[in-house]
Amino acid sequence: MHVEFAKVQEIGTIEDLEIDFSEGLNVISGPNEAGKSTLMRAIWLALTRRCTSKAKEIREIVPNSGGTPAVEVHVVADGTRYELEKVFDGQSGQVRLRVQSSNGTFDQHTGEEADEVIREALGFGEASGRTGVPSHFGFWPAIWVTQDERHLDPGERLADEGDPESISSVLAQMGGDVLAGSGAEIVEQAREEYEKFFTDSGNLTTRSGAPLHEAKQSRNQAEKRFEELRRRQNEYEGDLDELGRLEDRLAGIDEQLPGLESEAEEAREDFQQVQALREELKTARSELKTAKSEAGRLEDRLSRRTELQQEIEGLEEDLEEKQTRAEELEEDLEEHRGERTDLKDQVEEAEEEKEALDQRQSELRSHLDVLRAKEKLEDVEAQADELQKLEGRRDELAGQIAEIAVDKNTIEELESQKEEYNEARTRLETAAAQLRFRAQGDVDVDVAGETLSLREGEEKSRRIDEPTTLEVEDLLEIDVEPGGEDLSTIREAAREAKEEYESALAELGAESVAEARSKHQRKQQLETELVSVKDQISGLMPEEGNGLEEARSRFESQLSAAKEQRASYASDADGEDSPNGDQETDNENSTTLPDTEEEARTLLAETDDDLEEAEEALEKARESLQEHDEGARQLQKDLQKANTQAEGLSESLSATRQTLEGHEKEHGAEEDLRADLEKAEEEVQEKEDSVGKIEAELEDLRPEDLKARKERMESALKNTKEERRELKSDLDKVRGRLESDDLRGLHGRLEEARQDLEEAQAEVDRLEQQADAAELLYNTLVEKRAAARQQYLAPLREEVEDLLGRFFGAERTTVEFGEEFSLETLSRSTDGSFEFDQLSAGAKQQLSVLVRLAMARLIAQERPHPVFLDDALSDTDPDRFEAIANILHSASQDLQIVLTTCHHERHRQLGVPTKRMEALKKEASREA
Repeated sequence: MHVEFAKVQEIGTIEDLEIDFSEGLNVISGPNEAGKSTLMRAIWLALTRRCTSKAKEIREIVPNSGGTPAVEVHVVADGTRYELEKVFDGQSGQVRLRVQSSNGTFDQHTGEEADEVIREALGFGEASGRTGVPSHFGFWPAIWVTQDERHLDPGERLADEGDPESISSVLAQMGGDVLAGSGAEIVEQAREEYEKFFTDSGNLTTRSGAPLHEAKQSRNQAEKRFEELRRRQNEYEGDLDELGRLEDRLAGIDEQLPGLESEAEEAREDFQQVQALREELKTARSELKTAKSEAGRLEDRLSRRTELQQEIEGLEEDLEEKQTRAEELEEDLEEHRGERTDLKDQVEEAEEEKEALDQRQSELRSHLDVLRAKEKLEDVEAQADELQKLEGRRDELAGQIAEIAVDKNTIEELESQKEEYNEARTRLETAAAQLRFRAQGDVDVDVAGETLSLREGEEKSRRIDEPTTLEVEDLLEIDVEPGGEDLSTIREAAREAKEEYESALAELGAESVAEARSKHQRKQQLETELVSVKDQISGLMPEEGNGLEEARSRFESQLSAAKEQRASYASDADGEDSPNGDQETDNENSTTLPDTEEEARTLLAETDDDLEEAEEALEKARESLQEHDEGARQLQKDLQKANTQAEGLSESLSATRQTLEGHEKEHGAEEDLRADLEKAEEEVQEKEDSVGKIEAELEDLRPEDLKARKERMESALKNTKEERRELKSDLDKVRGRLESDDLRGLHGRLEEARQDLEEAQAEVDRLEQQADAAELLYNTLVEKRAAARQQYLAPLREEVEDLLGRFFGAERTTVEFGEEFSLETLSRSTDGSFEFDQLSAGAKQQLSVLVRLAMARLIAQERPHPVFLDDALSDTDPDRFEAIANILHSASQDLQIVLTTCHHERHRQLGVPTKRMEALKKEASREA
């Protein structure tokens, strides 16, 4: 089986494309988004989907620009050619299948019949449901690899959408179907028995109705009832023992309780003696604190007396120092005041120099305004001349524009009349009769006076729009009346339309619409030039006022004002009025003012520099004077501060002396203070001795031990009484439980529950033995079946390992397959074993391609099958690509392989011509 030809129209990015396939290796190349995957998808959808399908995958292939997708595919299977055409258009979709019979003729099939015939030819399953998608796609999913599936396990695709039996039947013919017949039935029966007890994962099943599960539930219920009764029997026996223990403990406590009460009273009396000594100690310590406080007050008074004496001595020294500093500052201030007169004179001289330069600067600026006003006046006179020329050109252009009558609306009306004339002429031609003459032999035909000479087999035609008589030599006359009664009306309408059109052209002085349009363009050019001239006139007109005369008058006024201003500055410089305002002289230096603006700017710049230097000199003089005044003010502040400090020290000294006198009056002489202090210290010592004696007595009694003994005995008495109350309560509870009605017949019920539990356990043991037997039987059969399956898969494994050997070279490589031909592991002598999901993207691609080729080669022994690989080697490095290129080239000797790629240069190694998508599209475009 192989695909021979495909044609794709209006699918995705493909507008129109045709491609022929060879029976061996086919390589289709092109950049990304060139349409390679779209081409493969179009072929797949044509083979597998109904033409009326509205599924998402069909909607996705419609181009964004619109269109109706159509695909044509030619397939040769078992020597028969199938030419399939499908147009995907929803309910309006169409399918046509042409099948070449043995005698070379074609049988036609359409609709559901066509889909059924192609499904059977390709080995697909039956179609069912609203979508009409086959139940499986035979072996095709294993050998049709899209970009999204190039990393997937081929076995998964075959199991999901294909038919594993397509390869199983081949393997069975090669090695014998060791899994068929009664052996398979026995395995299935063993599995059914196994599933009564176990889940698919090998765990005991807990589903409802499972015999072992229900038996264990019954056993658990019996065990629960037995345990509950046994617990209650044990509780009854325990309560009897507890009753005796509680009565014995209660009697012991009653004997011990009087002695505990006596010991607790003795401990309380001993601790009361300690409490009395502690009160006595507290009083002694309070008296000691009072004595120490009195001694401290006397020490503070004596210390304060010494502090005041020392403070008076320090204030006397500070006052003498501040008075000396004030005298020195008074002398410095007097000397500083004598330097200010010279600094004041320097400031006045700098101010006079700056004022003279300010006057000179103002005069020069006024003179510069005079020069500028003269220049503006000259510019206005030149603009007046230019304006006169532009106004003449404006009037000339306006006249030329007025002579051209064509405008945009006229052109549109003229084009509309021309269109009406063309439509009338077309209707006339349509209504006329079209006569075709085909000569069976040499003959002359007369058509309205025109003779047509025809030779045998020659054809000629004539259009007749009015009644005409045809004469065939002397043998025949034919009257032709075309169009019926409406022809004259149509002919008259055409004539009127033509006259109106030609009349409109004549009014415009043009022979055609093109000439009228040309005149309109000339008019637009003249109007554009007129706008430009008007803009130039507006640009020459002053922004203010109504004309150049007004501007001239304004600038003359500005010139006169500038001269007067200049004269005023000159008068100020001389100290008197200037007799002539137009005299351009430098009154300060008796020199003539500059004649040009440039010279005036230069002189003004020099004056600005001189003025800047004068301002700097004035600023420095003022700063010096300000610094001098600031220094004088600082000296004055320092003097005031020194005098203030001296006054403050004097006042502090006086106040401290008064404080000392008051302290002596209040507390007496220093000798009396010292005598009182010695007496207070002796009293403190007596109090300390009394406190020490009491503390020694307390230490001998060990108060903490006595306190701990008192608390311990009180706690023991309290706990013993609490324990007696609890024992009495527990004793009452035990007696109540022993007198309960629920305990009657407890022993009989316990024996009955024991017998029920033994029977339930026996049933569980029996079912567990049955489950063990079922598990052993099933596992044994599965192991034997797995061994048989290894033998069954040997041809496929050998085929794959043969290709892997050629791919990896001398390195030994093996594979293992699971259920439904899924890949489980790849083992290499150098790297060990890996699961399929653990392999890199490139290794998955390469292994996937090799397994698909191996399956296709096995299938080819029964029926050759094409292999489609959509960019399936994108992650393959150059070294491995060379190895897989050799395998593909070799496999293509027996199989058709269609391979797409965006790496055109690398795939040259395959040694076959490459079909470029760009070239295929260009060829289809040229043919269209």
